[in-house]
Amino acid sequence: MTDLQPGRDDLRRIDDQAAAWAARRLSGAFDKDDESRFRAWLDEDARHKAALNEYMAIAETSALAGAVGGLSAPANDEPARNSVSPRRWWRVGAPAIAASLFAAFFFFTASYETPADPERFATVRGETRDISLPDGTTVTLNTDTVLTFDMKGDERHAVLERGEAYFDVAHDKARPFSVDAGDARTTVLGTSFTVRIEDGASFVGVLRGKVAVHSITDGAPTDGLQLEPGQRVAVTSAGAVGGVDTFDTSTAATWRYGYLYFDETPLTHVVADLNRYFDRRVELADDDLGSAPVSGRVELDDQDVAVRAISVALSLKVEQANADKIILRADD
Repeated sequence: MTDLQPGRDDLRRIDDQAAAWAARRLSGAFDKDDESRFRAWLDEDARHKAALNEYMAIAETSALAGAVGGLSAPANDEPARNSVSPRRWWRVGAPAIAASLFAAFFFFTASYETPADPERFATVRGETRDISLPDGTTVTLNTDTVLTFDMKGDERHAVLERGEAYFDVAHDKARPFSVDAGDARTTVLGTSFTVRIEDGASFVGVLRGKVAVHSITDGAPTDGLQLEPGQRVAVTSAGAVGGVDTFDTSTAATWRYGYLYFDETPLTHVVADLNRYFDRRVELADDDLGSAPVSGRVELDDQDVAVRAISVALSLKVEQANADKIILRADD
């Protein structure tokens, strides 16, 4: 007979650590040291993130968050033994539940309704950055990006001032999460999606869950549309919502991992993408080259390697015009 005890112990350990991390993130005492340990813990096991999301959802909807509010972040190699597993919360006696209801009310009132200045995050050209928001949402900023985030009362609101960001939103039915980018507003409860601003237009693509995309007119969202995984839409600088397009979620937002993936993408678009990441500008000697299709993976850690890969694939010549410019031309 198979011994299931090790499996149960492993799940209990994950539950305990997830409970402690959820409490720490909701406590308002989450610091830089916690951040590095938290990211390492998430990367250890795919089950960690799922367990954390479960705890965040339970904590915010069950009014029992006070039961874990005083826990410390778990040690790197030790389970949080004083935490309470969600599978065991419902065994707590009536007096304890009554007490925790009061504690939870006070805890969430203090945590979410106290006005605070919006947080601002930014990256420089060629940099990507992972950030964790106070509500448990994780965001990855792409190159040359500026994002602000504000959480007050029943609102979670981010503004993408420029660039591109990938959002993995912590589920919270009572507090929708919205992102304003140009004239587009994207609203979700809990999902993952990307938002990008380019040439004044805003582009939204959904990888998991569903989002609602609206056009903002004079600061107020108009009737919009709903996107599902694998769907994307553009909102122009004039606020016009375009038609829904489809994309492959498995190759989307690969910039988070240090490369871009193209599938029959016109060279002119590939060059424009590369120019977002590197200081030396790539230009085409002939506009007719712009329609040449590019397929495959292009690494972002070395511009020379990236440009060389494209030139070999398309039989182009690379010229170093000067310290600030690279020219691609037909190899006659």
